[in-house]
Amino acid sequence: MKKYPLVVVMSCKKNKEQQKLLCSYFLNKIDFIIVQGDSSENSLTNYYLNLSVDDSYELLHLKIIEAYKFIYKKIKRPILKIDDDTFLNIKNFKDYKFDFDYGGFVNYGRTTDYIYHQNKITDKRFKTPITDSSDYNFALGGGYFLSRKALKIFIHNYNTIPEASNHLEFKKGREDRLIGQTLHPFLDKINIKNDGYWTNRDSASFSAFSDTIFHPVNLEKFKTLISKRNTKFYV
Repeated sequence: MKKYPLVVVMSCKKNKEQQKLLCSYFLNKIDFIIVQGDSSENSLTNYYLNLSVDDSYELLHLKIIEAYKFIYKKIKRPILKIDDDTFLNIKNFKDYKFDFDYGGFVNYGRTTDYIYHQNKITDKRFKTPITDSSDYNFALGGGYFLSRKALKIFIHNYNTIPEASNHLEFKKGREDRLIGQTLHPFLDKINIKNDGYWTNRDSASFSAFSDTIFHPVNLEKFKTLISKRNTKFYV
């Protein structure tokens, strides 16, 4: 199966039902791992990458950093990162040509107040919205691709980006923006591809990679999509 990117599912221990569904859907079809925190050490067991980092939503960027360091050094694969509320169309995934370094539904990072997803924060100290005035491109976090080259650039340079240490001032870490900011100075060395569109802007739902992924998809809709051939219609 190694001709395809490794599918990396960002999750947390409390989402056991979603994890079980994803495992049954992916098993023996694609290579995948499910990432979760709050473990005693970093280890890969069966399909789970367990990390000794906080499992909370506001510190997701720290989980991403540790996961990508582990993957780059020990698994050595390009990755398609998705969230556990992202639906992946396996047929489209296998047909898609990942011949670039970084991509997904690319958004231009103009000045904005980062307020959505605030309801997922568990520590009230992280409730203050973040205003971002930086200019950079980033692929939305529900699903994006990173080549081995892009992963190498990220793990060697993320610690130069203020976003990586925002949590020290109780600002929520935004992992998708951290990726885009880190790769931005290296645009002359990597190929970026924008392949995505809004399926519903009001609910911030999107598709990427020629309808390979859809995000977000709740648990009940996920169960429906597994049994449907034309997933785009049902999304």
